[in-house]
Amino acid sequence: MPRWAAAREPSWPLEYPAVLESILATGVLPPGAEDGSSFVAHFAHPAQVGPFCQWAGLEVVTVLGVEGLVSMIEDGVNALSGAAWDTWVELNYRVAADPSIHGCVEHLLVVAVKPRWRTVLRQIVQRLDETGVTYRVGGGTVIALHGVPIPVKDLDLLTDAEGAYRFQALFPDHVVEPVSLRESQVYRSHLGRFDFGRVTVEVMGDLHRREESGWVPAVTVTETTVDLDGVPIRVPWLEEETLFYIWRGRLDRAALCLPYCDRDRLLVLLRAERPLES
Repeated sequence: MPRWAAAREPSWPLEYPAVLESILATGVLPPGAEDGSSFVAHFAHPAQVGPFCQWAGLEVVTVLGVEGLVSMIEDGVNALSGAAWDTWVELNYRVAADPSIHGCVEHLLVVAVKPRWRTVLRQIVQRLDETGVTYRVGGGTVIALHGVPIPVKDLDLLTDAEGAYRFQALFPDHVVEPVSLRESQVYRSHLGRFDFGRVTVEVMGDLHRREESGWVPAVTVTETTVDLDGVPIRVPWLEEETLFYIWRGRLDRAALCLPYCDRDRLLVLLRAERPLES
């Protein structure tokens, strides 16, 4: 709104300071504003887009600034034709995804998808709960379930050795690699891979991590549940996953998680105290 006023009615902030302050404080231009405008709007901050889509169960593919570099100053460009017009179209297309312009355009175009992994995870968990197979979700899915806006490429489920083979018996038509005891330089587990309609699921039973002293259980010490469209999903605390990323040197991923972490829970884990009740 202030950018519109600067381009169209520069005296507007002086005439209606209360409306301006309301917009700056809340982002809302309410109905019946004192400036007499019939236009009602919520001016979203670009930083609100990802969390809002995440809350709605969507994953953001890209965010584009529709008016691009010429927002509010497009009259001269709109008068062009031919190669000059095409040049500006191409330039605006190239910079549309640059976050640095998203606060200076009139409209944002958000391309988002409803990820299939959410439906797959709900169906799997409901079946596991019905049959008493214990599990916890692991990997990047954990932080996505905790509200961190990241894409999920596949699903990791942690269980005990028996649970891994019971999982395979429950979903025999989805087996890609049968469950067997496997070992790498870092991990050992009863590992199986499954395909649920182009969603890859890895099941790890009795996961161990190699340390200097030998193989040690790679288990989480915390647990809580996250609601996924009406189904409670068992996950570790986000704070534990964040510290795990730091331990592995994944500082970029940890930095994404930290704004969503609870300070007190982080301190509990850092001090190696007994975990709080979830």
